[in-house]
Amino acid sequence: MNQTAIPPILFRPEQVASRWGVSPWTIRRLMKSGELPSLQVGGRKFVPLDAVVLAEANGGVGGRKPRARGETVSPAKQQESIS
Repeated sequence: MNQTAIPPILFRPEQVASRWGVSPWTIRRLMKSGELPSLQVGGRKFVPLDAVVLAEANGGVGGRKPRARGETVSPAKQQESIS
């Protein structure tokens, strides 16, 4: 029986940013610093699914905790995180 490798599922930085409630630039910065693993395909960089799952399981990367999909942050919490 032939076994074929399953290609990794890849996300664009914008997709991860939307999922985590941060800006795409934050994701790109994390990718550039190596805090969030990425793969280059042609001229574009992508985040593999396993890196997203691992970051979420470990409570985030770069000092940021990913929010649950659809979760909102109150203005008081946003101000608290700024100071």
